[in-house]
Amino acid sequence: PDLTEKQGSKEGFGYCSRDPRHNNTALWTDEGNPENYGFFYTGAVIDYTKTEPIIYRPPSDDGTIKFLRTPQYDTDWLSAPEFIASFDVGSNIYFFFREKADEQRDIFPRI
Repeated sequence: PDLTEKQGSKEGFGYCSRDPRHNNTALWTDEGNPENYGFFYTGAVIDYTKTEPIIYRPPSDDGTIKFLRTPQYDTDWLSAPEFIASFDVGSNIYFFFREKADEQRDIFPRI
């Protein structure tokens, strides 16, 4: 199928940001998934308060495979990320994003 053919629609959670000003990324892959299912993976900020970034894979349509996501509200995993891109390479999926490092300190020149 190509992008002009509609295969169906699906309601869900975690597919994209609620705010169009937030960057998000998504990909579909048939490789490296449990039981060789095709899955949609996303990186987005999903709540209205803009405090819940997520990397997410929804459950399988038949319910045999559970969803997979980053821990909720855990800044050790994602801390205000700006998602850039996502790629599948073999059986791995890579998400690229920017975020401010916790170790970063503002440095001001002094005279």
